[in-house]
Amino acid sequence: MQKDTATYTISKKGDTLSRKAIPADTASLSDSTYRYFLAYHHVRIFSDSLQGAADSLYYSFRDSTFRMYYNPVIWTGDNQLTGDSIYLHTKNKKAEKLELRRNAMIVSKAGTDLYDQIKGNNIDGYFLDNKLDRMHVNGSAENIYYPKDDLGGYLGVNKTSAGMIDIYFKNGELNKVSWRQDVEGSLLPITQIKPKDMLLRNFKWEADRRPLSKEELMK
Repeated sequence: MQKDTATYTISKKGDTLSRKAIPADTASLSDSTYRYFLAYHHVRIFSDSLQGAADSLYYSFRDSTFRMYYNPVIWTGDNQLTGDSIYLHTKNKKAEKLELRRNAMIVSKAGTDLYDQIKGNNIDGYFLDNKLDRMHVNGSAENIYYPKDDLGGYLGVNKTSAGMIDIYFKNGELNKVSWRQDVEGSLLPITQIKPKDMLLRNFKWEADRRPLSKEELMK
């Protein structure tokens, strides 16, 4: 825009529209209210504590939120987080809150061809010191995980469903799971479960999309 170009705000009053001219340099480009950026096609994100990938991304300086669309995925520690869309809220350049919207799922590798999984309609996650601290699964919550004994041997396969699940992490790793509302579950020996029944619906493991270093990200 030329310096003397005017921008307009349009507001509706009753059945009429009014226009108010605003000098172009009133809305300074240094004002974070007006700043944002878009990225699309093969977007990847890397930091030491969190990595991500998506087809499209929108970031607004107004609320310091990354919005990721079309097959988005985020990794933090050993956990892979997916949903139809992902909102990552930041504060002071650190992750603060994560929203997985629709078909939300958390997956971590438990062993060779074995995966701990938690799924729900929506999942909200909260960070502490840039590490995943706790998550809340809301609506049609399901999970599959493989409890171990003190020697590291598998006790079996635990399959549980509930209205809501609360998940707590310690040093970035799963520490405790709490089920609430209409809880149903079972613990069965691994030998009694068919391989296809060990995966929740829409399961996917996308480790090959994860950027592992800044150097790899820039290739």
